[in-house]
Formats: sequence, structure tokens, C-alpha cells
Amino acid sequence: MICEDGMLTRSAMLAGLGVALSRPMLLQQELRDGSLVQLSERGIGNGEDYYLCLRQDGETGAPVRHLAAWLRAAAQERGAAGSGSRKADSGSSA
Repeated sequence: MICEDGMLTRSAMLAGLGVALSRPMLLQQELRDGSLVQLSERGIGNGEDYYLCLRQDGETGAPVRHLAAWLRAAAQERGAAGSGSRKADSGSSA
């Protein structure tokens, strides 16, 4: 699924439709209340940070966990470093 609007992306994440890279300013409340979880402290070092968020309730399937692992590895490989990131809590064993 491709969402061209940040609020549609947010709604899709909250509905459990998968993971997304998103702007933290759109997700502050959800990150605070635990509805969504930031998976990594790393961000894309271009001045715009994105967060990969997964559900914590164990409803995350294998394809989503594989995608999350691939995204984390790709970010590490490219040396992505977020300057304003908060501590990550993956909520999953991916």
C-alpha cells in the first residue's frame, strides 16, 4: 500500500495494516501512549527523521517482521543516524 498523505499512513498503522516510515511530529501522541512504537533510534540523516512503527500486541506477521529487519539492516549499512530520535522499543523479536 502506498499512502501519499501522512494522516492516511497514520490511520493505516493504527488499523494494523503494516509498518511505515513516518514523520514523528505526526505520531507524537501515539508514540507517547504506546499505540505505535518506534523501532530504532536511527533516522535518515537528511534533516527529516522517519520512524518504523510496529504493533506491540503480537499481531505482527512474519512478512512485516522481515521487512522491519531489512529496513533496520539497510539503515545501518548506509550509516543512517537520527539526531533527534527517542529511545526505541521494538515490542517484537524481529
